[in-house]
Amino acid sequence: MRSLLTIKLAIGMLMLAVWTTPASAQQPDTAGERRGDFTDIDELNLNDLLDTTVSIAAGRVQALEEAPSIVSVITAEDIRRLGARTLADVMALVPGFEVLTDRLGRNRIAVRGVLTEGTSENVLILFNGIRLNELMTGGATFVNLDIPVYNLRQIEFLRGPGSALFGSNAFVAVINLVAHTARDFDGIEAAAEGGSFGTGRYSILTGHAIGGLGLTTSFQFKDTNGARLAVPQDAQSVIDRLLTPLGIKPSSLAPGLTTDDRRSEDGLISGRYKGFAFDARLQHERSGGFIGQVDILGRNNQLDSSQVVLAAEQAIPLNPKTAITARFNMTQSTWKQDLNALPPGFARLAPDGELLFYQDGIQVDFQSKSRRFAGSATVDHKLSELHQLSAGTSVENEATYDLTNYGNYDPVSGRALPSVQPEPFTIVADTSRTIFSAFLQDSWNALPRLGITAGVRYDNYSDFGDTVNPRFAAVLRLPDDFYVKALYGRAFRAPTIFESTVNIPNAVVGNAGLEPSTIDTFELGLVYRKSKLRVSGNYFAARLHDLILATKPLTIGGIGTAQTFVNTPGLNTQGIEVEVNRNFGFDSSAFANITLQRPEDRDTGGRFPDVPWTMANFGLTAGLGRFVAVTPTLLVRGSRPRFALDPRPEVPAYALMNVNIRLRNVFETLELSTAVNNLFDRQYVDPSPFGTLPVDYPRPGRSVLVGVSFKF
Repeated sequence: MRSLLTIKLAIGMLMLAVWTTPASAQQPDTAGERRGDFTDIDELNLNDLLDTTVSIAAGRVQALEEAPSIVSVITAEDIRRLGARTLADVMALVPGFEVLTDRLGRNRIAVRGVLTEGTSENVLILFNGIRLNELMTGGATFVNLDIPVYNLRQIEFLRGPGSALFGSNAFVAVINLVAHTARDFDGIEAAAEGGSFGTGRYSILTGHAIGGLGLTTSFQFKDTNGARLAVPQDAQSVIDRLLTPLGIKPSSLAPGLTTDDRRSEDGLISGRYKGFAFDARLQHERSGGFIGQVDILGRNNQLDSSQVVLAAEQAIPLNPKTAITARFNMTQSTWKQDLNALPPGFARLAPDGELLFYQDGIQVDFQSKSRRFAGSATVDHKLSELHQLSAGTSVENEATYDLTNYGNYDPVSGRALPSVQPEPFTIVADTSRTIFSAFLQDSWNALPRLGITAGVRYDNYSDFGDTVNPRFAAVLRLPDDFYVKALYGRAFRAPTIFESTVNIPNAVVGNAGLEPSTIDTFELGLVYRKSKLRVSGNYFAARLHDLILATKPLTIGGIGTAQTFVNTPGLNTQGIEVEVNRNFGFDSSAFANITLQRPEDRDTGGRFPDVPWTMANFGLTAGLGRFVAVTPTLLVRGSRPRFALDPRPEVPAYALMNVNIRLRNVFETLELSTAVNNLFDRQYVDPSPFGTLPVDYPRPGRSVLVGVSFKF
């Protein structure tokens, strides 16, 4: 009842805000009115680039309404209003996006109903145009448990296929994180906050221009104990009930609590000098492993991950109509896990009937490192003010190295070892792959009100072969500030090194014969823009082929029956997204978005598990005088179906209310804030896979964070 009242209250506030649009609305600038010579990279965002280039290079600026894709943009001011601290906080409010947790506390990203067993391998995440997705699992959130947003100018969300521009992993979405530059941030801003769960966060952001050189730096340190959430039963509880009649003593640590303590450091140095740009980013995190790799509580789980990104690019105008941009980047990702996979006192029967006893449980310590080198060149040529051609090529090499694997048991015989020691195998093969790609894209205003974009990208992988991904878009501007978009695109997701080469005897075996997953997506959009009001709606329909899935969940029951990965028939998904944004000036705004999605398993025709059919987000920022701004937001999620063989009832629907209060303009640049998440302390869960945890993953209740920032 309480959730229903909050929903009605939010809708009422939003409707009041949206429909009080001033009659004297001013027509926005069009892309045609703002075209000129090649624009400096710092002026561009993903919306601008989608029409003309494959990566963040020079291109003409386009209005959001005219971009040949479905894009949402969250600015730095939006981030402050919402009280968002991480990318996950922001994603949760974007139409079509959803963020869930997995057994180790990592973010799983679902977009338009597409959710697989991994974390974020179906979504490409870029930082200043640099790929953060790593080689081992294909995702970005495996080594970036939390991606902070304190140093971002804006975040751009492309919903739909992006492989014609960006290659693999741009499967259902692309996210571009655009950092501040000295052009838009000048000075020093220091911030600190603390609150629930022993959380402390401290950051500094600097920006300064010296002549033609602009330099920005940022650093953030975060430490938290995390929410200690109740786990009444774990996967070992189920095994215990099966083994107790055989005289084997229960060993589960449940009921117990999750362990989600985290400590992280994030640093960035970024420079711009005329046509040259460089970025150096470091992210390092440690966490307690939440529940555990096999959904079993342990006493010694520890995740340690880091990522280093180095990138440089040079834009060279050859003449007023032609420019070439060369880029080089290196990404190194380290993934280290110390896992108490099975609890002390665990016992099981071997196939020959012998009782195997593990006094210290089973400990697995694994480290993997991967490195990517990539070089590319892009040429942009203006055939006319209304016609631009882009072409480019790139070469990448991805490789694993320094792989280690320690354990206290023999995976072949199953017998315990006296100590943790090197295993005679590595969990994944020490391997490498080389990728060659080339693209061509034509962007043309065929008529004064009609823009057409057509492009294709070819990728050759040394391990599985070729893939070709085209795109086509037509954007028609109608009278009275209406825009119609008709879009088609194909995208792919390459098999990961883990899926192809993993080898855990009697547990998980990779499949070297995997084909890439592919998706064909059709979209039809309608946009209305008038002064400070923007309303958009779009219909999407996608057909996924060769979707890579595990043959069954990884559980303790799976020991002795190896899991592998296969290409499945895939799924069909379709839906509608509606988004409304209304600004009332710098102090006040309102937004709402609703997503109706229907993913279906093509093999069975049934609902695809673990994703809701209905999602909605509402928010309103009210400026109360010169000093105070209050932003309540409401997240609504529908119920989620289960896997066909799962006897558990559907995951129930829920609504969460968050509130952020800002006290601004205190002593000129001092700002105070208080963020209350899950205001009504609603109990809700994220779904756990079938055959693992008998309950679902608990999520935090109410939390409060109080912060202060000051700009010098």
